[in-house]
Amino acid sequence: MGLADYLKTGAQEGKEKHVPELALQDGVLEVWVGKETPHPNTVEHHIEYVEVFAVTDKGIKFVARVDFGPTLAEPKVTLPVNTDGVKAFIAVESCNLHGLWENTLEL
Repeated sequence: MGLADYLKTGAQEGKEKHVPELALQDGVLEVWVGKETPHPNTVEHHIEYVEVFAVTDKGIKFVARVDFGPTLAEPKVTLPVNTDGVKAFIAVESCNLHGLWENTLEL
C-alpha cells in the first residue's frame, strides 16, 4: 500500500469541488480548489494545504507547499515558476474531511 492508494482524482469527486485546478500563463502557475463550486471553509471542513510538484526529465521535483488556516484563507496559490525542462505540474490538496486529491497539468 502506498500514497497513490489514497490520492483521489476527478473520478471520485463529490458534491464539493476537491480536485485542484491548475493553469499556467506567462510563467505563473495558479492552483485553486473550488473555483467553480467553492469548497466549504469552516473549522469543521476546509482545505488544509496544497503541494505542487514539477515532473522533469530527472524525476519529480518539489516546488512549494502552502498551508491554509480555516475560515480566513481561500485555497488558491499563485506561483512564479521556471518551466525549463518541465513536462508537467502536479498539485495535491488535502481536505480535512475527505483526504488527498490530485490533478496534473501537462505542458
